Amino acid sequence: MAEIGTTPNRITFASAGALPPKAGARLSAGAQASARPEWLRPRPVTETTSPPPQLCRQSDLQLARFDLMMKLLGLKPNRIVGNFDATDLRERAEYVDELLATVGEFVNAVVADTAYEAPCGAIETDYVAKLLRNTASHVVAHIGRRADAMEDEEREERAKPYALVMAMETAR
Repeated sequence: MAEIGTTPNRITFASAGALPPKAGARLSAGAQASARPEWLRPRPVTETTSPPPQLCRQSDLQLARFDLMMKLLGLKPNRIVGNFDATDLRERAEYVDELLATVGEFVNAVVADTAYEAPCGAIETDYVAKLLRNTASHVVAHIGRRADAMEDEEREERAKPYALVMAMETAR
């Protein structure tokens, strides 16, 4: 049977090189720095310690993306039970309106970030924002017009039996 104190275990092999070779031995500062991975080595302090602006903007863009995902998780289309009617179509139009507004906010953030990076005057952010709003309003208005047409058709279908009965009674 092996003695407990001398039997190497997995921890000893997994951490090989992480500790000094002897329990009481110390490495010099230069040896310690070269033994560390590059990302862990201390860097000299410079006058500008803030991160480059690209990292800040990328972080803002990532936050806008996260915000988009959270808002999209909260948006759910209405469930259609039974026959699809004009009310269902109007609810879908409201859903599409909210969906396009949410996506439009993110697209505007991406365009603004791109405009910041692009040469001066290359991208007109106001034009793109108006274009997105205009397109979204056209989509929602089209769905709303189809809902109106659907209501008219339903109204005509309900009126047909009444008109038929009235026509038969006047014919007598």
